[in-house]
Amino acid sequence: MVRPVLYFLLTVLTSAILLTLASCGGAESGGSIQLNLNLPTDWENRLDMGVLSSSVGTPYIGSIRVQVAGAGGNESVEVPYIDRRTLVSGLTPGGGYTITVQAVTEGTVIMEKILQGVTLPKEHSLALDVNLIESGGFSYAGSLLYTRLQHSAVLYSSGVLVLGGNLSTGVMESIGFSGEGFSMSAFADSLTYPRTGQKAFLSSQGEEVLVFLGSQGQEDSIYEVIDLVNSTSSTKLLGTIRTGYFPAHYGSSIYLVGGYDTNSAWQGNTIKISDETLFETVLSGMGSSFAQSNAQCTVSNTKLACLGGSVLGAYSSTLETYDLSNEIYLYQFPITNLKSNFATTSLPNEKILITGGLSGIFYLKDAEKIDLSTNQSDYFGTTLNRLRAGHTATLLDDGRVLIVGGGATQQVMESAEILDPVTGISVNIPWKMRVPRYDHTATKLPNGNVLIIGGNPGDKTFEVFNPN
Repeated sequence: MVRPVLYFLLTVLTSAILLTLASCGGAESGGSIQLNLNLPTDWENRLDMGVLSSSVGTPYIGSIRVQVAGAGGNESVEVPYIDRRTLVSGLTPGGGYTITVQAVTEGTVIMEKILQGVTLPKEHSLALDVNLIESGGFSYAGSLLYTRLQHSAVLYSSGVLVLGGNLSTGVMESIGFSGEGFSMSAFADSLTYPRTGQKAFLSSQGEEVLVFLGSQGQEDSIYEVIDLVNSTSSTKLLGTIRTGYFPAHYGSSIYLVGGYDTNSAWQGNTIKISDETLFETVLSGMGSSFAQSNAQCTVSNTKLACLGGSVLGAYSSTLETYDLSNEIYLYQFPITNLKSNFATTSLPNEKILITGGLSGIFYLKDAEKIDLSTNQSDYFGTTLNRLRAGHTATLLDDGRVLIVGGGATQQVMESAEILDPVTGISVNIPWKMRVPRYDHTATKLPNGNVLIIGGNPGDKTFEVFNPN
């Protein structure tokens, strides 16, 4: 493909497209709309041309595509980026039009903006600002008060509560939804104990967040209750003192699997806590069968899977499963690789996905899907495109899994890919994040976008991934 020299000299972020709209009765009754295109900040440095083309080159925009749809007619035009004055005719002036503007490179839509309810003027011009955003990529969304790694981000009715991940402060932050963007403020109360690597769960009533682990020593036997309605925080001591347990949330109950008592003796049972009354019950028939540390637990439907725990300093390849509806231990079986720092994703129909991780000091790029109802594993092999650990893996609305950041190099930690858990095929995303991230969080929002927070000790920003 021959690319005009101007493609490589794009330094101005604003350009214009003039749409001349004529009615069926003649051009004299038509109007015009000027679209002033604003491109995302620093887009040239974040577009990975190696994903879009076999020949890596300077990032460029190949063409601009404009689609106009409404009761008065439908038109579509695509022109080279250097020829951005386009003519769309045959439309009747009036209201209710939807205008879709797309930037296209190598046949892929890389930026897009949809304007709805646009009124086309009859005999005068109308100027509209079009802020193109990354399509299938990351957009800057705001900045935190504190840097955070190994923190928690809990979605609730008014936004996302961010807590922990910084042992120098107990301050919590709330990211609110504001129109098409976000607002950020400090939560009215703070954690009693600064925490990192904690687990936080939204109660079944949606009014409280319960926070476990992440503090120092015996303080892990104290959990915190964040009242979202009254913006307060309080602490509660476990009735059965223990540390090093593995928390999980199902229905209106929180399960603390295993753990050690005050004499460092392993407890082969599970504490069940009501997230409404905080009443505790000890379940003797549901507990890990061997002493371990730092296991990850994931719930899918009524099944709970715990894996990746450390046994005498070495990570275990044993996965243990539980039936939460009957609150009993089921069985154990081996996963393919010994690993830590992997990501687990809950899939529909009692399945989980395990991606990446560390095997000793070696980064992995494998993926494995496990059916917890049949005790069967579907190992996809080294299907990831990058070696990753400390990444996130988030289930999207279309059933694919977004894998973000993590890894040994800056190039990997600022990249992302999307894996299909049915086929095991993973595809790179052409957009990079603004900064490399490791031990960050990825929270799926009600609109299907994913909010990426923290994960860089020198940066406080958060950004949003738009899968469309």
